[in-house]
Amino acid sequence: MKIAILYSTEFPPEEGIGNYVLNLSKNLVILGNEVVLITRGKLFNEVIYPSKDITVIKAPYLSINPFHLLFHQRFVNKELKKMSDEIDIIHINEPLVPNIIKICPILSTIHTSIIQDATSIEIDNIRSKLYKYQAKFISYPSLLDTIEKSDCVTTVANSVKEEISLFYNYKNTYVIGNGVDIGEFYPQNGKNKENYILFVGRLDFRKGIFDLLESWKIVISQNKDCELIIVGKGPLEKKIREFLIMNNIEMRVKLFGFVSRENLVKLYQNAKICVIPSHYEGLPTVLLEAMACGLPVISTEVSGSKDVIKDNYNGMFVPTQSPEKLAFKILYLLNNENLQSSLGYNARKTVEAEYSWNIITKKFLYHYTKIL
Repeated sequence: MKIAILYSTEFPPEEGIGNYVLNLSKNLVILGNEVVLITRGKLFNEVIYPSKDITVIKAPYLSINPFHLLFHQRFVNKELKKMSDEIDIIHINEPLVPNIIKICPILSTIHTSIIQDATSIEIDNIRSKLYKYQAKFISYPSLLDTIEKSDCVTTVANSVKEEISLFYNYKNTYVIGNGVDIGEFYPQNGKNKENYILFVGRLDFRKGIFDLLESWKIVISQNKDCELIIVGKGPLEKKIREFLIMNNIEMRVKLFGFVSRENLVKLYQNAKICVIPSHYEGLPTVLLEAMACGLPVISTEVSGSKDVIKDNYNGMFVPTQSPEKLAFKILYLLNNENLQSSLGYNARKTVEAEYSWNIITKKFLYHYTKIL
């Protein structure tokens, strides 16, 4: 089977959906399929990475709202027309994929409903206002078009399925979930953990990073040694650095920016706790990566996390936007090594049983075959 997978983030990937698509593609190839990835390139500069099994096409893209999707759409459809006699399935990964011509059956994976995502954004600058505008007048109609053209709609979490039903009046959605490479992300057993807490994610509106920093002021007032390591980059980095200096906690927080996959695995393996303080998520890749490494996770009780975590069995929950409660859970877990070990062990077992990429890919192949 030859599958064209459309998505809207960088290649090589540096974040969730990009890694999702690449890992799915690799596993589709392992199971005997061919894959063409189509994503965003630069202005008037098409780049093609040919390969025996996975070809990557970076179609020209203009990063100016509200014209970006219309501009990109022209070149994506041009590529699809070229391949119309070769492609068996088009697999769209929303959000922010342009409207396309239908040359063959379409399966769409909705990672976020857009509308609910936008409600979690606090309007404090021009960028956040533009995002809200884009969500209502550009992204929503585009996603609606995708759903209407699709022969099958899947998503990563039950909560996103409910949002699709509510906002798009579409009820026949299948929850397939997210995946993780359990061979790449694994526990480092028999090694003492280093004394740090880990946050991994884009430094953006919905990730709850300032809730974590507020809680960190409480944590370090009672724990004099532990550090917070923040991995990721994004538009809030300057504000985060200003916050650290203003609150005199810059010596207990390290901003690592983007790190390689190899170094990310080591950071998971050596941390004591991973914290996911998000206000909104689909099913965060970070959650599954941390759990695969046997790392206990404290997460806000949002979206896909509720599908994966059983509170106090393979992770812990806190309410969203509750820095004091988050600080309490962090301190409680830091002081209970037996609970750390138990949560981490059960986390790994959960991922092995339900969220390996081999399991997720076979679910997609079932739906591809069904719609063909």
